[in-house]
Amino acid sequence: MTTSARTKIFGLLAAALVAWVLTVMFDLAPMVLVPLTDRIFGAEIPTGIDPVQLRNIVTLYAAFGLPIAVPFVLIAGYPVWKRSESRGRTHKRDAIWLGATVGLLLGLAFAAYIFVYGLQTMADPNSSFNSWSYGYQMTADGMPTALGWTFQLLDIALTAITGAAAGLTAWTVATLIEARRRPA
Repeated sequence: MTTSARTKIFGLLAAALVAWVLTVMFDLAPMVLVPLTDRIFGAEIPTGIDPVQLRNIVTLYAAFGLPIAVPFVLIAGYPVWKRSESRGRTHKRDAIWLGATVGLLLGLAFAAYIFVYGLQTMADPNSSFNSWSYGYQMTADGMPTALGWTFQLLDIALTAITGAAAGLTAWTVATLIEARRRPA
């Protein structure tokens, strides 16, 4: 099925929205799930999850994340979709694989950025950067620790999953729009 430019744009806009929602969910999951699991295992939590804080974080993601997600998905997705379509890759599985591949490449690019930035920090005798999360060291002297790389691999996998879901969404929206435009 060959889709029009307008249909591709609508599909990619829906894909950007799905990618944004999944990113928010993946980023907020630790904040929401850790206190819940603590309650399940009997730990005493002095304060619960603040709904105002959750709302503010989602608002922040909407104010800054959506304006980044929409152009990125349109700029990266449109030419990739057009090229894939010209090669006859128009099935649902092709959209899922293409989305997952774009997500994987994005995740790997971010990991490469972290590595290069870490090398610069590590090589400079006048700078240092360490980070900790949940009491565990994630970065030592600019470079991720083994645990930090484990979390980075998890981020890469979640980015690929997000890309697959976005590809599926774009394909589904485009298929529905084209089915409504073309009578049976």
